[in-house]
Amino acid sequence: MQPAKSLAQILTILICIGVGLIWLATADSASTKTYEIDADAVVESYSGNADRMIAAYDQLASQYLNLVQNQLNRTSDDIHHSAQKLESIEKKLDALSLRLARIEKALKITDEIKSAPRPENTVDKPVGAESYPAERKP
Repeated sequence: MQPAKSLAQILTILICIGVGLIWLATADSASTKTYEIDADAVVESYSGNADRMIAAYDQLASQYLNLVQNQLNRTSDDIHHSAQKLESIEKKLDALSLRLARIEKALKITDEIKSAPRPENTVDKPVGAESYPAERKP
């Protein structure tokens, strides 16, 4: 049994030496290796009452801004439409003025006749004006 015991001891020593050599070979390369790890952990943000209130106010302000912008655009369109209408009226008045000038020329109406004083019984007097004592003549 001596030879079997010595054979087992030799094999144990050889296995230990082999494991030691493998360990030494990998220990040097393991110390020089670097690893990069990308952590993709998604964490939901906590939104408290103040955060929700600020978000709601932001949304409300944005809607109000859109409303004001739409109203300004409509007002601008209305002003543009009114300006076009006034220009149209101005052109018609110019045409009427020219036509009236031709009629006055044809009828030989001068500026002296147009500036003549009007009679006393004009439309400018209020109704029942002759009954006022200040305007009665003796």
